[in-house]
Amino acid sequence: MEKPLPLSQKRSFSLRSVLAFLLLMVLLSASQRSNAQVYYLMTSPNVQEGTKLITAGATLKTPEDVLKRVDKDGSNDADVISSVAKSPSKVALDGNNNRVFIYEALNTEKSIKIFNLTTGAALGSIDVSYEVRGMVYDPVSDYLYYITEGGDGGKLSVGDAIYRVRGDGTGNEVFLSSITINPYAIKLDIKGKRLFVYQSNWNKRMLYTYDIGTKSLTASREFANKLTYVNGVDYDETEDFFYYIVPSNTGTKIEAGDLLMRQKSDGTRDSVLMTAFLYNPINVVVNKANNRIFINDGYYANAKIISVNATNYTITDTVKKLPRSNWGAPFWALNDITAPHYAVLSSTNATAVSSASATLGGNLVYGFGLSTERGIVYSSTKALPTVADNKLSIVTNTSNAAFSSNVSGLSPSTTYYARAYAVNSAGTVYGDVVSFSTTSNNANLSSLSLSAGTLSPTFAAGTTSYTANVAYSVNSVTLTPAREQANATIEVAGTPVTSGTASAAYSLSTGENIINTIVTAQDGTKKTYTVTVTRGQTPQAITFAAFP
Repeated sequence: MEKPLPLSQKRSFSLRSVLAFLLLMVLLSASQRSNAQVYYLMTSPNVQEGTKLITAGATLKTPEDVLKRVDKDGSNDADVISSVAKSPSKVALDGNNNRVFIYEALNTEKSIKIFNLTTGAALGSIDVSYEVRGMVYDPVSDYLYYITEGGDGGKLSVGDAIYRVRGDGTGNEVFLSSITINPYAIKLDIKGKRLFVYQSNWNKRMLYTYDIGTKSLTASREFANKLTYVNGVDYDETEDFFYYIVPSNTGTKIEAGDLLMRQKSDGTRDSVLMTAFLYNPINVVVNKANNRIFINDGYYANAKIISVNATNYTITDTVKKLPRSNWGAPFWALNDITAPHYAVLSSTNATAVSSASATLGGNLVYGFGLSTERGIVYSSTKALPTVADNKLSIVTNTSNAAFSSNVSGLSPSTTYYARAYAVNSAGTVYGDVVSFSTTSNNANLSSLSLSAGTLSPTFAAGTTSYTANVAYSVNSVTLTPAREQANATIEVAGTPVTSGTASAAYSLSTGENIINTIVTAQDGTKKTYTVTVTRGQTPQAITFAAFP
């Protein structure tokens, strides 16, 4: 059987003459950064040695063999690490530890290089035995997963495998071998703890699903086999959809056969989203954080990256135009591209809740290396608060860990909705919503009455001192207090009383009798109502002597 070419080489003049572009940006909600960052690998242009034209990027390490970074609108385009490899081919980011992995594809020097993403310093190298087709970093386990092709795309071999290695380059091991002929792409579902391997054989495309914990194949199915070609694929774990590109036959003009499609990971809900929109669409990546889908045009004369609205599937703008690449010297090749994964975090329940404050927080599971901000958002009116609502930014945390802070100025007896948030160059993401209710500071009575006598002045919640007069014949009284707020408690003369019911009888002495009613609000606030009851003196008995 003839060995199939990788998809990026189909309908191409040469591996170096097609701009294979993958723009990855991921997840949720509106970002405070107006431009998420994208990292991409370029190989050096052709150079002339005497009368011989050679491809420098395949044999020489030059400053043009570079990892670059650009904002999604094409601004701030800059070199990150130059002279990264002789033939840089694949890239993956480790945002937790501020590292980047770059595959050196030169056949005699196949390896995965590790660099510090900030300084560009080389941190290590991982030797590989076979061609690496794709890499993906799992920040939860600190493993870099990569797939290799054993050398014969039409025959299964032990080299058709999934490998994994620690982020520091240690512990390189075979995760699963002999997985499928011609493995082409690997995708990660972090939440579902799954790996997807896409097989790109022309006669039968397949999608394989593996459980990371058990190292087992859990599902396999055909993928878009009714279509002639499939180029790039991307997985969006927020909605469990695979997005994929279907190119037309020519690649040099815009045709109805150039499609953007998507389907669920189980193959259901397959649908066309766009048609006739680029000359030669190659790769696709979904960024739900900014409601965008990014696709690159691989046609050498019109190479560019476009942004598509992820709701109505219309082109919003051209993110970046790429250098024209042709057989003439010089030409550049864009080999791979990636972007920071969105941060993942959880919200923690509110603690130390009072009538005006609460301690709110979250736990940043991963994403610190590329995070620029984290904190809490909260609202008493919106069940899904965002950074546009009340926001408490916490910038002192220096690692992936729990964080919290006290929020003040809250209203008493009010239900609030809160969630943690984090921002990195992939966008703004949120933890689950938690709700809490502030306590009441209301220690008012709504009414107070005596079983005998009349209060003076007439009762009012803000008045705390009263008097009343009773006859000598009245030797005890009861008080009936009612609270204004349902969570308050009441004591009359030191004995708890149910709101709206009479207290125990209070014995009266002649003269003044002071009876205190103490109301304790939910937050501990106390208020004392004092009633001074004056009992009349003992009646005087007057005896008259009889007349003689």
